[in-house]
Amino acid sequence: MPRRKKRKSTFSAVLIVFIILAFIVLLVGYKFYLGIFSPNLNPDYVTEHSVIEIPTESSYEDVLKLLRKDSILLDFRSFKWVAKKMNYPNHVYGGRYPVNREMNNYDLIRMLRAGENAPFMVTIDKHRTIYDLAGGVSAQLEIDSAEIVEHILNKRFLEKHKLNQDNVLSFFVPNTYEFYWNISLKKFFQRMQKEGDKYWTEEKIEKASNLRFTKAELYTLASIVQEEAAHESELERIAGVYLNRIRKNMPLQADPTIKYLIKDRNDQKLYLNDYEIVSPYNTYKNSGLPPGPITMARMSAMDAVLNAERHDFLYFCAKADGSGFHEFSTNYRQHTNYRNLYLRSKKN
Repeated sequence: MPRRKKRKSTFSAVLIVFIILAFIVLLVGYKFYLGIFSPNLNPDYVTEHSVIEIPTESSYEDVLKLLRKDSILLDFRSFKWVAKKMNYPNHVYGGRYPVNREMNNYDLIRMLRAGENAPFMVTIDKHRTIYDLAGGVSAQLEIDSAEIVEHILNKRFLEKHKLNQDNVLSFFVPNTYEFYWNISLKKFFQRMQKEGDKYWTEEKIEKASNLRFTKAELYTLASIVQEEAAHESELERIAGVYLNRIRKNMPLQADPTIKYLIKDRNDQKLYLNDYEIVSPYNTYKNSGLPPGPITMARMSAMDAVLNAERHDFLYFCAKADGSGFHEFSTNYRQHTNYRNLYLRSKKN
């Protein structure tokens, strides 16, 4: 009887130890499970459109610094543990990675380790100079703005595309394009050339030639037409006015070209002295087109010049009703009447 009791006591002790060990194993396993599969992105940092931008050539330590600096993770230690188990330190890829609040360490590391760099939409528009353009592109992509400017002004690049420093902005067709954040400089310019070639069909090149314009010259006129039109419905009519002036060897007398000359001035209001500025961009002092575009010309503006209205108008003036539309005239007397109406409306 005592022997039986002893066996029973030993069995109970072993069972208790087993249960304790099993509980510990379950507890540790559950902790590991949480470390791997529990959401681990900081809700104070991560929003619906948050991304992690990992520069090209980054090391694993660089990624850790980036995550720590921006307080992206809730539990930094668990991320490092899972990262090592998944061999992420040896598979670091630069890119722009979208994240959300529900992501756990496994999901995040799997995405980073696979280099699932997500493309996004980049708008290239409304830049007045190549420096504005370079800054705008660099703000959205990894490419350095100085490298963009250097590439644009490179003698080979200019000669290849038959452009110069004044009209090189015409190389770019404004639009919204899909890019990977870490696209290379070379591939960026290849894409821009492809988009330009896509726009400039043989038919459009022929139309420009019939107007006695090169592609760059047509782009330059389109940039002026675009700046004059508050409503796209007037683009073709305004283009027709400027074409009529060019045919008659009249100065374009386009206010947007004067505004271009004072673009860096805080006060953008035009004064009489501004019209006396000595510059090839002053279309009040010089006949014909300025040396280059005054802004990036949208496709709609280029199309408007290529398909300009045929009419006899030589002048236009903003309507006095403040609608942004224009009154068009065939003679200066009529234009002066419209202009006086407009000036009186500004005083009231």
